[in-house]
Amino acid sequence: MKTLYLDYKPQYVRVAVADDNNELVDFSIEKTAARGVVGNIYKGKVENVLSGMKACFVNIGLERNGFLHVGQTLVEGSTPTGETLNLSPGDSVLCQVVKDQFGEKGVRLSQDITLPGRYLVFLPRSEFVSVSRRITDEERKAELENLVRSALPEGMGAICRTAAEKASSEEILSELSELEELWKNLLERYSRAQEKTAIFKEDDLLLRALRDLRFNDLKKIVVNDKMAYDMAVSEFSDVPVEFYDKPQNILLHYGLGAQIDSLLSRKVKLQNGGEIVIDKTEALNVIDVNTGKYVGGKNLEDTVFMTNLAAAKEIAKQIRLRNLGGIIIIDFIDMTEQAHKEEVLRTLKEEVKSDGMRTNVVSMTSLGLVELTRKRKRVSIDSYLLQKCPYCDNGYVISNEHRIMALREKLVRALSEENVSALLVGLNPEIADALFTTRMLSKECSTIWKHKRIYVVGDANIPKTGEKILAMVGSVLTLPSNARMLY
Repeated sequence: MKTLYLDYKPQYVRVAVADDNNELVDFSIEKTAARGVVGNIYKGKVENVLSGMKACFVNIGLERNGFLHVGQTLVEGSTPTGETLNLSPGDSVLCQVVKDQFGEKGVRLSQDITLPGRYLVFLPRSEFVSVSRRITDEERKAELENLVRSALPEGMGAICRTAAEKASSEEILSELSELEELWKNLLERYSRAQEKTAIFKEDDLLLRALRDLRFNDLKKIVVNDKMAYDMAVSEFSDVPVEFYDKPQNILLHYGLGAQIDSLLSRKVKLQNGGEIVIDKTEALNVIDVNTGKYVGGKNLEDTVFMTNLAAAKEIAKQIRLRNLGGIIIIDFIDMTEQAHKEEVLRTLKEEVKSDGMRTNVVSMTSLGLVELTRKRKRVSIDSYLLQKCPYCDNGYVISNEHRIMALREKLVRALSEENVSALLVGLNPEIADALFTTRMLSKECSTIWKHKRIYVVGDANIPKTGEKILAMVGSVLTLPSNARMLY
């Protein structure tokens, strides 16, 4: 059974899913000011056509033009809208973002449109009909497919989502009707809209989580925001929803903070003492497997096999949690027995089946290398939690926003002490400025800290990783001349 945790703040949303052992099985984060554009639908303008590649670049109003290929589809198994690109420079085109901008590359676009609902994903430009692979009851799958096929307009398709398994025919058909109406409205908006504008915007992470994370084994939802709580209650009539109102961050309170922080580490320890090392480049991700301290096998081959087996399971988990996409090369430790190689590969393929993103595992080479491709849709987790190093411009450091999240918990502890009425907080000037510009703690200052005072001082002698917190007990606090009151 799984528990869904929603950490909702004005500046960001974090969504975590944990199993009965309180192990993190899914994690997402989205900044309000830096939302991705995947799922958005635009009226674009064709800038230039690459006839030999059956592709073109389309201006949709973003910093970089998007790339549209005639063979780009959104759904595995479906066929592209057309075999030829009947577009010329200056033409208008209805297109949807399928991949966020990555590095120096603009967004990836498709003319195939998907409109997601709670039970269905509507495909108005495709006749493809399918049922979620997570529904294993063959009789129910056939029922759903027949129901949807009989109700779909000619030339249109749909995918039955996992939540459809327990839905009634009336609920499914009602949603299909709503999605058809939405498509008609979008076509109308497209006819009236200016070029390079969005005519449909995908839901934010909170709404997507409530719509998409409808596990059959979901036992509870815990939310720390009243608005989000009300939305969850209205969406999930069959799952208990709890409101969390304690000062400590919800994910820390439930013991998930350390697991989330570990997603920033290159090295991941395996339970048997081995480890995997994850490195990221512009072109691909590389994962190296090491035996580490594990020497428990009967012989070297057995030790290597057991380490690779444990690594295969952990790698599938880390890829999902970190949202790694594109090409992933896994360097397993060399094994001599063919049966061991096949078992490690089989385990890896089995473990990635639970991943919601399309993942393809290629065979193992004689050197123990495995190539894996995973659909890149949204940016990886470290893109939210890390930022470019300002000194070398090559590496990455923990983002200012993530440091402020950690600072928040220290302020919570300091202000919970008896008789503390104010704090003087010394921070590195860059972190201090970020604290004011992002206003990440504005909600706390207006609610749980509204009767407290927090003064911030920038001090170049304090590293970005540190802080100095002085608590005031009583009514008199001597402040430096450069102290600023927080909000």
